[in-house]
Amino acid sequence: MMGLVPRNWDKAHPRFQSPYRSLAVVMVVAFILVLALEGQLGTSVFGWLGTIGVLALLLVYLFTQVAAMKLFGRIGRWRGWQFAIPGLAVILLAYTLWSNIYPVPAAPGNYFPYLVLLWVAIGVVIAIRSPQAASRLGETLMREEA
Repeated sequence: MMGLVPRNWDKAHPRFQSPYRSLAVVMVVAFILVLALEGQLGTSVFGWLGTIGVLALLLVYLFTQVAAMKLFGRIGRWRGWQFAIPGLAVILLAYTLWSNIYPVPAAPGNYFPYLVLLWVAIGVVIAIRSPQAASRLGETLMREEA
């Protein structure tokens, strides 16, 4: 998969044409997650995973707005008052993110921001250590979205 995972993980099964090695890895990770969460209420687990996802999305939306302001300002596409809407979005997103982490929620919610930051850090390390792979991934995503 574009140099981000070991080469043999993306091989398709000769008969069923499924990425069976990658599926095995996902199944192992899911099994470990199930064991770690054994005994918890389904609604609690759903809420925890949803909270982690929302924190990650808020961070992504925040960075996207800042990057858009920087890019469109640099190329002269936006001027003056046109920065007001993304600027307001940055403020609202930052407030929403902050209000989800402060006051510090009770455990296990107090660990969720650290999990999101760890995930972001892993992505940054991958992008720094393998800029070609990150570039190929971006190009592939752009092609698929077009």
